[in-house]
Amino acid sequence: MSSGLTFTVETLRVISLFLGGGRLAGYDVCRATGLGASTVYPILNRLDRHAMLSSETERVDPSISERQPRILYKLTENGSARVTELRALLST
Repeated sequence: MSSGLTFTVETLRVISLFLGGGRLAGYDVCRATGLGASTVYPILNRLDRHAMLSSETERVDPSISERQPRILYKLTENGSARVTELRALLST
């Protein structure tokens, strides 16, 4: 399971949010975990680079919304498989 990705406690907290499915923005992850943006965004980027999460910029109509589009993340099949491997490893 060695891929160069370190599973810190913070990384596991972030990954756990995605286990139920759905997409989350970095801000949502910060709020749900209580971790700061300087911790969360590097984790999200690393998980994205390692294909555990995928990212997509939401579509926002600028004439309706005054905010910038958010990047939304979701767990990939690879990420789900890696979490299953990690759970098996931890349960032995």
